[in-house]
Amino acid sequence: MEIVLAAAPAEDREVLTDGPLIHNPQVLELLERRKIRAAKNLEEAEGKGIVIRAHGVPPDRRSLMKETCSDVIDATCPHVMRVQSIVKRHATKGYDIIIVGDEGHAEIVGLCGFAAGRGQVVGSIADLEKLPKLGDNVCVVAQTTQNRRVFNDIAAWIRNAYPNCEVHDTICDSTDERQSEVIELCEKVDAMVIVGGKKSANTCRLAEIARSAGKATYHVETEDELPVAELVRFRDIGVTAGASTPNWMIRRIVDRLADEAGKSPRNFACFAARLLNIPVRTCFFIGVGAAGLTRATSVVMELPPRNDVCAVAGLFVFAMHLLNHLTNREADMLNSPSRALFYERNRRLLVPLGIVAVVVGLFISAAIDMRILLLYAVGSALGVTYRLPRRPGRRARILRPLRLVPGNKAVLIAAAHLMVTTVFPYIAGSAANHGAFLCAGFFAFVLVLTRTVLFDLRSVQGDQFAGAETIPILLGISRSKQIVSGLCAAYCVFACVAYAAGWTGVPALLLLACVVYGLACFLIAGRAWWVTHEVYMEAVVDANFYLAGAISLLAG
Repeated sequence: MEIVLAAAPAEDREVLTDGPLIHNPQVLELLERRKIRAAKNLEEAEGKGIVIRAHGVPPDRRSLMKETCSDVIDATCPHVMRVQSIVKRHATKGYDIIIVGDEGHAEIVGLCGFAAGRGQVVGSIADLEKLPKLGDNVCVVAQTTQNRRVFNDIAAWIRNAYPNCEVHDTICDSTDERQSEVIELCEKVDAMVIVGGKKSANTCRLAEIARSAGKATYHVETEDELPVAELVRFRDIGVTAGASTPNWMIRRIVDRLADEAGKSPRNFACFAARLLNIPVRTCFFIGVGAAGLTRATSVVMELPPRNDVCAVAGLFVFAMHLLNHLTNREADMLNSPSRALFYERNRRLLVPLGIVAVVVGLFISAAIDMRILLLYAVGSALGVTYRLPRRPGRRARILRPLRLVPGNKAVLIAAAHLMVTTVFPYIAGSAANHGAFLCAGFFAFVLVLTRTVLFDLRSVQGDQFAGAETIPILLGISRSKQIVSGLCAAYCVFACVAYAAGWTGVPALLLLACVVYGLACFLIAGRAWWVTHEVYMEAVVDANFYLAGAISLLAG
């Protein structure tokens, strides 16, 4: 998927794949919008580039592609390549090859091509009994998404019939882990919801495993297929998905189930999420948090916190986050479907609310300092127009330098927060020293960048579909974590140096707790319970700004 999405925008050209990239109609529809579609035949791809999908292809088809197409992009899964090499090596040595899998599946077709006519496909013990007499040398492999239990049963039968056979466990580790997780989950829940394409082999196997465990199982592709009337009678519901199911589709299912559970006050966690829903989704929560962060930076700079400056910062952050979500519907529909629907339903109220916040902020800024007014106006204009659809013209030329900044989204959001939470109080309070200003600015930048990259990590798949260039997409998840961790560590060292040099006081050291809190959220997000519900996640992460405000109140 990542290989194809990376190839798509290169020259704004159509990208063809050799058959459907994945067995998920909703995802295929989105890919077609990005000019990525399946070729009906190789003649259609003549003179064009084509992508070999994860299932792989037989050697003769690959050779034909190279003769027919201008460019062949190999996206074969590394696990599938390993099975292909095992089959090819043993077939060359004269082994009979038994492939445990689904007859006709694209991966099986490819493996049979490498078997050079010596391959036999079986999916059950009954299929084994129908096989012709094989030689002494037998090699057994499995489709990478095969059911572990079925493979073990078949392998045991073959070992008994052919004692000298070689059995290679080629089931993908992630598939094996996912199947094991389903078995474990079935022991804890009353029903299972399996999310993924109805034609996806590995997704269907997950549903089979759940049913065999005796659980009520519902295999759905979208949230509209959820039988809500049936599901409400279950206390605990497990949700899992096939390997090809994107995160945003899983979130839609989880959000729908959480919404239904939240209608009952007895379910406290979901009920509490519904109470947080309005302040978080309207960006009021982050706006108030920005005001708290502004108070904290003022204390670091040893300036008396001004309510009007804090209000300006809060209004700016509230308005920019709100208006950007309203103008970025495509990405929100992928990354945060429930938020996108919330904005769609309440657009007539939220658009005027965002505009009023900008205007009120302008008036307050003018009363404080004309320099703050100018910065507020320029920041608001850039913030609103940055997310508008890209069209040729003067605005595109002006914004081009901003979009050329690697990971520009996270960097620009952090810079905008730095401006309103640190530069504004610095301008309004002329007595601040430069060292304290640098420390306060570094503090605000690190906190906001950590927050932004964390949410970008959660939204990698949706951002790829939307064509966004976030830090995790450009640099990878591992490198992104290293950068954020390094910046947090660098700030901690800088804050200690600033205190030792006499630039800042004790409050700057106390606020290191916020950096530790933000980094902790960043590092444990993949395992934390609050990540599964978007409202909880945003509330937990943005609570860091409230922590900064609380520390500044105590220290001030």
